[in-house]
Amino acid sequence: MALYWAAFAATVGFLLRVLQDKVGFLGKIAVGILGAAWSIATFFAVPVIAYEQLNPIDATKRSAQLVKERWGEGLVANFSLGIITFVTFIVMGIIAVAVSELVNENLGIALFVISVLAVSIITSTVKSIAISAIYNGLNDDVSAHFNRQMLDDLFVTK
Repeated sequence: MALYWAAFAATVGFLLRVLQDKVGFLGKIAVGILGAAWSIATFFAVPVIAYEQLNPIDATKRSAQLVKERWGEGLVANFSLGIITFVTFIVMGIIAVAVSELVNENLGIALFVISVLAVSIITSTVKSIAISAIYNGLNDDVSAHFNRQMLDDLFVTK
């Protein structure tokens, strides 16, 4: 199913990109909004596929349903990870510029490239774990890998 999801998501992303390239200014805004809606609706698609064994279309529908029911958790997780990633990139950029100026320009560039790759990999991994934990918490299916109290403390009940 994961391969089907990857092909489905890549196709939708490709179609959105093609559409955005073909339309005017207002169309670009509309396609951008549609792309954002797609990203939000598919927030839980991977754990849905992994745990519920659904096909990509049904996984998208189920993910959208979960987002509608509990949008706050996903929004907070995405926003928090985005802020942490942004601040980390800024700090790594400052360090890379300092190394470039004080030691060697090529070393500063290499340091920045390596740190961006490392932060991107770590962020992607943490995001996947967080999404899986939130999904398990939504379904009251906390496995041995997640602590119920920790999940309950992550978000304030509305």
